[in-house]
Amino acid sequence: MANSETVKNALKLFASIWPRDMAPKAQADQVRAYSLALEDLTDEEVTTGAVIAARTERFFPPPSSIREAVRPKTNDSIEATARGARAYDRIVERYEYGHSVGPIEIAEAIDDEAAHAFMAAGGTTAFSWCEPGRDQEFRRLRFMDAYREAYEDGAAQRLILGANSGKQISHAEAVKLLDKIKGDE
Repeated sequence: MANSETVKNALKLFASIWPRDMAPKAQADQVRAYSLALEDLTDEEVTTGAVIAARTERFFPPPSSIREAVRPKTNDSIEATARGARAYDRIVERYEYGHSVGPIEIAEAIDDEAAHAFMAAGGTTAFSWCEPGRDQEFRRLRFMDAYREAYEDGAAQRLILGANSGKQISHAEAVKLLDKIKGDE
């Protein structure tokens, strides 16, 4: 759970970019409101999310911008399911036509998440021989669970600092930037 000092530092960062004249009581109320809205995030997530929001938002960011910067949206889970289903079908199709593929070929032809899920579902052994019916259902469930997990882990690691920049930010970098802005460096 993020403490109010972390939230206050995030708001100071935003105020240095988007200056506002606020009475001390209004500032305290804002810190309380943001703290309440972000209470399920860690200090690390709030700090990282604030720096990302500061670099990507056009206006003073609401709490949702901080959250979305560090937590994948529900749409990511839906997309992961759809991508996983397509990947699974492509792998099964290859085996049905008598072509044996391994995780390296899958990573090259589909993506890394599919290769991870392929191995989690039993790899070549599970895909080259599988009894029709129940075995296929369990293999597919294992594959889909592993694909969603790998996809969502990858989405969390793909935090970008700017539109199409491709740069990632770590918690240590975010803290360093905040300290620099506060003048502690």
